Amino acid sequence: MATTTNYSWTTPNDTDLVKDGASAIRTLGSAIDTTVFNNAGAAVAKSTIDAKGDLLVGTADNTVGRLAVGTDGFILQADSVEATGLKWAAPAASGTTFAGCYVYNSTNPSISNNSYTLINFDLELYDTDAYHSNVTNNSRITIPSGKAGYYLIIGKVGFDNATNTTGGRVANLTINGSGISYDFSAPASGSAGDVQTAFQTVVRYLAVGDYVQLNCYQNSGGTRTLNQNVDNTYLSVAYLGA
Repeated sequence: MATTTNYSWTTPNDTDLVKDGASAIRTLGSAIDTTVFNNAGAAVAKSTIDAKGDLLVGTADNTVGRLAVGTDGFILQADSVEATGLKWAAPAASGTTFAGCYVYNSTNPSISNNSYTLINFDLELYDTDAYHSNVTNNSRITIPSGKAGYYLIIGKVGFDNATNTTGGRVANLTINGSGISYDFSAPASGSAGDVQTAFQTVVRYLAVGDYVQLNCYQNSGGTRTLNQNVDNTYLSVAYLGA
């Protein structure tokens, strides 16, 4: 006996003498009817789609639904609260929102000879997330809640009395009171009013509650003062990312 190509239904050969032809035709017709009916029941009706960009989605076991096309530029996101389990939503903003702090002084701090001096800061050029207080522990820039990560840390001290060339000038960055990096500068003679500087910059991971400070040292043989200008003596941190 021959069979059909797709469903392998039994059919007579071309040269067969068919007996009980009505029964054979009925059997074949029933098979066709059952197959077509089952296939039709499993098919998704074209009418489910209403517009360009609509999506067919599973809403339950053996159940298909439609998710309408989203707004231009939106992306598809999983959301168990939605009937389809999916939703269109605006993409998250790219990049990292800037966070950080830059502090300096309103007066010229005095730096004693041959000793490290912790510098206090009572002015802020900017402070995005309450890293610093101008009054309480104002030598510190402290990492606030939610801002743990890698930071670019910059500290600079600028001395006046530029005509004094004795000894050296040092900027020393610390984290939680422990030194991490320092810069030694041998001052050269200059014109009155010139500023002798020491500058240091590093990248470190800082946890919430960690604090950064700037120490200063000089051994010129007498007391020196720092220039309070915003560009000459300052401490800053800039958040780079987690």
